[in-house]
This record gives sequence, C-alpha cells and structure tokens, in this order.
Amino acid sequence: MGIGGEGGSGDGFSHPVERLHQSPRVTEIPHTVEVSGFGEREAFIRRIVESVGLPLDNVSRITFQERSAQDTVNSGVLGSVHMETGELSFYKRLEGLPEIAQLGVATHELAHENDPHNVNNARLYGSEENMRMTAENVKKIADQTIDTEVFMNWYHKFLFEKLESGQIDNDRFLRETHAIMIELRFTNPNHLKEVLRSQDKETADEIFNNLDNTLLALMPHLKTTEELNKHIDSLHNSFKKSVN
Repeated sequence: MGIGGEGGSGDGFSHPVERLHQSPRVTEIPHTVEVSGFGEREAFIRRIVESVGLPLDNVSRITFQERSAQDTVNSGVLGSVHMETGELSFYKRLEGLPEIAQLGVATHELAHENDPHNVNNARLYGSEENMRMTAENVKKIADQTIDTEVFMNWYHKFLFEKLESGQIDNDRFLRETHAIMIELRFTNPNHLKEVLRSQDKETADEIFNNLDNTLLALMPHLKTTEELNKHIDSLHNSFKKSVN
C-alpha cells in the first residue's frame, strides 16, 4: 500500500479529482429511518449521528434499548449495529458520557455501518479497489496487534482476549479493529499514531495515511487531508461546547 500525501491519495485509492462527479453519500438521517426510544433527546441523537459525516446509507433504524441492571454481560456495551439489517442501537444515554466519548460511540458504530468486509459497501468507498485497500490496511494493524499485543484501547485488548480464547472469530476482530481505528482517528488521533509507532515504526505513517484515504473515500465532500483535519477539529470544538 502506498503512503497517502497531503491530498490523501495513496497508491490504490482513487484520486479526489476522480470522485468529484460521484453520487453523494447520505449523511443526514433520511425521513424513512425510524428514530425511537430517545424521547425528548431524539434531536440530540440526530445531531450526534449526522455531525460525524460518515455515510448513513446503510442505517435502517436508530433505537435506544436500555440494559437491565441484571445484564452484567453487556453492561459495558454502549451501542451496536445489526450487520444484516443496519439497525443502529444505543444502550446507554449518551448525554451522560463525556462529550468526546459521545462522539466516539457514534463514530465507532457508524464505522460498522460502513464496514469494508461487506462486499455490498463498495459503492460507499467509490470503488472496489478503495474498499479492498481499506480491508488490507485493517488487516495490517490487526496482525500487528496480535504480534505485539500493543492495543489501541482497553476494548481492543478485551476483544483480543476473546479472540485468543475462541469466543470471537477473526472476522469479528477485523471488523472491530476497523471501527476502533476510525473512532480514534476522530477522537484521539495522536494516541492512534503513538500506538501504531509502538507496534511498528516502519509502517506507522503508511497505515495512518491510508486510514485518512479511507475516510476521504467515504466522505467525498472532503477533498484533502487538510479538510479532513479541519472537519475533525470542528467536531472537537463543537463537542467541547457541549452538544447536549
């Protein structure tokens, strides 16, 4: 995989100019998508989900499903996506989380909605080649994680332990690695860079730049890495001012 330059166009990824006339992604929740269970906080959830800017084409429904106090197995799970139906569920009221965590949960779940391991998602990446390059980038960091046992966050370590014990398969680990990478690119890119360098200094910049290429493919309204950085910075400023 090539290293992406300032314009975010690494080898194998479509150059931004080549995607100017592609159909725009859906980044606002369509009126046909049911949003339920949030009560007076529905506008708050809509704002969080739409502010990320990732495609919402696959989102079929957005729901709040409160976990019971007895459900200790899933007590730490904040959200999920049904990979076949596209239903996006939240299990904890996000307004009770720190603002950056609110952004992280929404971004993580939307990354699942745009998973590069789903053959039907090529349209969201602009080409099958872009999606393939994204999947290869994910595999690189997943393999490095297994080899080095240097994790992106506590959840990545938790998933690795489940993988080692046979409780999840490699496909699940890859999908989650993809979502965690994108979550951290939005919420804590400096930490992500440090993790990548700790895993392998030689490949760190390549993996990070190819992640930016992935996001530019998914969000063609952003044309360069500079625009991507400005978008993420504006999200941070918005959430610091409190979206709730």
